[in-house]
Amino acid sequence: MTIPEAASLVIQAGGIGGRGDVFVLDMGDPVRILDLAKQMVRLSGKEPDRDIAVEIVGTRPGEKLHEELWGAGETAVSTSHPKIMRVSGPTVDAVWLQDELAELERLVREGETLDVVSRLATMMRAPHLVGETRVREDTVSEQTLT
Repeated sequence: MTIPEAASLVIQAGGIGGRGDVFVLDMGDPVRILDLAKQMVRLSGKEPDRDIAVEIVGTRPGEKLHEELWGAGETAVSTSHPKIMRVSGPTVDAVWLQDELAELERLVREGETLDVVSRLATMMRAPHLVGETRVREDTVSEQTLT
C-alpha cells in the first residue's frame, strides 16, 4: 500500500468514527523486510549483496515478529468500508476513572513523580470496567470479619 492510499484510509476511518472509536485498517499483505530492503537498494540503482551488503542482524529487544491487532476481550466488527474494522472492548467505569484522574492531579500538584508513575501503571494494568464488582482496597470485606 502506498503512503497516499494509507493516508486516505486513515482519513476515511476518521469520517466513519465517533469520539473514542478505535479502528484497525487493512493495509494489505505483510511485506518481508528483507525483500523491502533489497527493493530499496535496486531503486537506488545498485545491486543488493554486490554493490550494497544487506545484513541480517536479528530482532532487537522489544521488537516483534508479529503484531496483535486487538487484545483479549476486544472484538473487531466490519464497518461500511471493506478495509476498516471497528475494535471495541470493555468500557472503563467513568466514576472510577474520574476518581483516579483526580488523584493523579493531586499527586502531580504535590510533585510526587514516582507515585504518579506507580498509579498510572496500576491503572493501566487493572482498570475498573463497567459491570465489574471489586472490593475497595481501603474497606474491610465481610469475609475478613468472619
